[in-house]
Amino acid sequence: MSHELRTPLASIRVMAETLERRLADLPRARDYPTRIVQATDALGLMVENILSFNRIDKGRWVARRERVALAELLEAARAHAEAAAERPVDWRVEGAEGVHLEGDPELLTLLFQNLARNAARYNARDPIAIHVAVTAAEPLTVTVADNGLGVPPDARRHVFTAFYRVPGRDARGSGLGLALCRRIMALHGGRIELTRTGPEGSLFTLRFGRTA
Repeated sequence: MSHELRTPLASIRVMAETLERRLADLPRARDYPTRIVQATDALGLMVENILSFNRIDKGRWVARRERVALAELLEAARAHAEAAAERPVDWRVEGAEGVHLEGDPELLTLLFQNLARNAARYNARDPIAIHVAVTAAEPLTVTVADNGLGVPPDARRHVFTAFYRVPGRDARGSGLGLALCRRIMALHGGRIELTRTGPEGSLFTLRFGRTA
């Protein structure tokens, strides 16, 4: 099933990138391939969330422990934030250079991609501001702050619940992003919290149990 879901998405993306190059001189059509790539990436992340959540939830994920550069994880997350955003993204990172985690690179990639994409997607500001700050102490702490819509008070205790989506908002998505983030942090001996949220934005705090 994993192969059947991932293979057509990869093919669609390659074809869209080819079209993007060939239509570069046709102003009326040149943004179509870009939109196809963005939609494919969004669907691809959703598929990865569903497959990964199921494997973790059923106890079938065997984590691969490797030394992973935090700056590289955050750079991949930035690309996802920009793809999800409808406006420019002011992406800032502090303290990540030279910091490494010991963990599963695939899961850690999903962790930061989901946080970045949510911060950009549920945001009506211009520009969208996402600020990542790293404290390289024990425990290693990463905060992800945005200037988005915030989480309504009656929804805050549900944000890490699987398949939960905030009522009245864009209903697209699986509702698994933050639930998966919590499980990924637990597998790495850490935890994630919604530290602050309101009309001016949200702040998520990640405390890792193991570094490298």
